[in-house]
Amino acid sequence: MKEEKTERRSITRKVAFTAMFSSAPIQLTAGRSLLFDRVDYNEGNAYDTTSGIMTCPITGTYLFYTNVLSQPNALDVATEIVRERNGKGRTYAYGGSHNAQGGISAILHCRTGERVWVRTNYGFQIFGADHSSFSGFILWSNVENSSDKATGYGAMK
Repeated sequence: MKEEKTERRSITRKVAFTAMFSSAPIQLTAGRSLLFDRVDYNEGNAYDTTSGIMTCPITGTYLFYTNVLSQPNALDVATEIVRERNGKGRTYAYGGSHNAQGGISAILHCRTGERVWVRTNYGFQIFGADHSSFSGFILWSNVENSSDKATGYGAMK
């Protein structure tokens, strides 16, 4: 019996970003996305500073991370990583007499065009600047449908 070798091809594209706030403190509104307006790194330009949303340019498995630092003597703060309106992991930072930091990471399979962002669940204010951030990058790509194959990025064997 002859063995057949199957060749698997995948499209690769560099996608990675880290965004923070340009000022501190940051006022929060429950149910709203956080607008991390200062980008330190944005390979592939998938993160949009005007909306605070990362749009996945290719189907694949991504790692996202966010952390927030509460203001001292303020309310507790809870945020979550969201993919297309569905929460995928929550942070919590206690708002006691000192700053507290909360962080969460999420590994998500995303399709081309799906959006990921950070949403406030509750809280009043966080310490912005370099102390609260949102990051993400592609771990590997999966080309399952023709729309991804048509993106024009080079195929690798």
